[in-house]
Amino acid sequence: MVRRWYVARTRPRVESLASSELIRDGLEVFLPRINSPLPNGGFTDELLFPGYIFIQCDPETSGWPIFRSEHRLLGWLGFDGVVPALPDKAIDALMGHINDINGEGGLWRRYEVGEMVNVVSSTMSGLAEVLETSKSPQSRVKVLMEFLGQLVPAQVPWENISPLSQQNSNNPSRAPRRTRGRGRWVRGFGPSPAIGV
Repeated sequence: MVRRWYVARTRPRVESLASSELIRDGLEVFLPRINSPLPNGGFTDELLFPGYIFIQCDPETSGWPIFRSEHRLLGWLGFDGVVPALPDKAIDALMGHINDINGEGGLWRRYEVGEMVNVVSSTMSGLAEVLETSKSPQSRVKVLMEFLGQLVPAQVPWENISPLSQQNSNNPSRAPRRTRGRGRWVRGFGPSPAIGV
């Protein structure tokens, strides 16, 4: 008896219910979830593959499992009438990768050194350059931003930073303007002075 992993399609937004019903009927199920931090604290579980579920079975010996309406499945994922099995190594690697991601604080936006970001909080707002990225969603991001006409370093909570590209999402092909012409830099852009931090 060789049990292998196969992929089934679920109805929209019922993956967790489908998983519970399949487990209740004695099937082994894998529903990959990633922790995703919320902007105001805490975490939520996000499905890595919405609309799909992994089921382990042995169709050659026991036949394909019979799905009931309570399983909320649309059928097996197949190509040209063939339902391919996934290698155990691939599933093991996926499980390990998910454990690693969740162990490092989940799936969250990590900012690169030198990236321009938008800072918005109750005490400050404006463009900033990332000097040092945060190690987790609970830590702070070190940025260089203008304050009272001076470029100063600041420690900003991760949830108070958003990528600059979000502000330009209505025209993603156009980069943000960096100068006003004749070499005059727009606030937040330009060469970074050497400041002892």
